[in-house]
Amino acid sequence: MGLASCSGPSTAPANRAGFRGHTAPFACRPAARAAPRPAALAIQARFRGYNTDLSKVPQFKRSEVDTGSTEVQVAQLTARVQQLTAHLQTHRKDFACRRGLVILLGQRRRLMKYLYNVNRPKYDEVLKTLGVRPLKLQAARGVMVKLTAEDQPTVLVGENVEDAPAV
Repeated sequence: MGLASCSGPSTAPANRAGFRGHTAPFACRPAARAAPRPAALAIQARFRGYNTDLSKVPQFKRSEVDTGSTEVQVAQLTARVQQLTAHLQTHRKDFACRRGLVILLGQRRRLMKYLYNVNRPKYDEVLKTLGVRPLKLQAARGVMVKLTAEDQPTVLVGENVEDAPAV
């Protein structure tokens, strides 16, 4: 309980009748407490899944309870990316949302890179079904990657790098 506040003059002499015991004309009331902060404010900033189209996710599930396979995670992240992109088209200055989008894109890129290295046919299926652009392949030093007409990478190593035509 906070301190009591009394209405009345604050500079009254101490010998004035009724001042010390608050019996005469001053009405005392307990101090007002600050309203507790609702916990919902902190939770509202978290993602709840509204307006996210997860209709393409079930076709990548390996079983009914599969939520962690790489393809399912990529499909869920793609749905979230599409939802955030639509949000950012109307709210251009929502930089916190933009930061979240960049984080999700990085996470999806890492998962796609893993899928590319481990299961190439599944990677191609995910690209075609979800409409995601293929990874940009970064070559190591002394290695040149050249894409053919079928978007298949050709790796040139060593002396072949200097002989290859510039793309």
